[in-house]
Amino acid sequence: MLAREVHGLTLTPADRVTLTRAGLLVGAAALVLLRPGGAVWPALEGLAAQMWAWVLLAQAVPMLVLDAVDGAVARRTVVTARGARLDEETDAATVLVLAVAAAPVVGWWVLAAGLARYAFVTAGLVQPRLRRPLPYSLARRVVAALQGPALLTSVLVVAAPAVPVAVAVTACAAALAALVWSFGRDVAYLFLGAYRGGP
Repeated sequence: MLAREVHGLTLTPADRVTLTRAGLLVGAAALVLLRPGGAVWPALEGLAAQMWAWVLLAQAVPMLVLDAVDGAVARRTVVTARGARLDEETDAATVLVLAVAAAPVVGWWVLAAGLARYAFVTAGLVQPRLRRPLPYSLARRVVAALQGPALLTSVLVVAAPAVPVAVAVTACAAALAALVWSFGRDVAYLFLGAYRGGP
């Protein structure tokens, strides 16, 4: 029954995939926030750090794969406003959790990726134009999809020490730059009413 309804709300097939993803996210968040040694990665060393990182990857990789699956399922079944909101909030929370995991490895600047959407929503509370609906954008979807894998490179650095930290720093910096561009483009659209040069 729980697979079909939550508090009397009928769940679509895509909703069930998103809720599975959210369950994996809770596990990943617990690993990130309650890791041995506290909130600083250097407290984990050697094999203990590698084991912790592999367990986190085992949670996070299926979670990111399911992100693609729920969108495909929604397009082939039914899309609801509630389901779209659930997917959006799960996406935002995923990026925030992975940014917290990445920060001790690549630098705390990477938290900007996890906080970007929340900053946008907060800005919308004081600027009504930022609450207007945005048109579909393939570029926005691609940039959003890049965030999770890019942030996970920092975990891979710990799981496989042969991977240079520079790889994770470069991947996270490129993903963050793309995210800043995407949000800037959307803000410009909301104020100017049209995208300039691209879908």
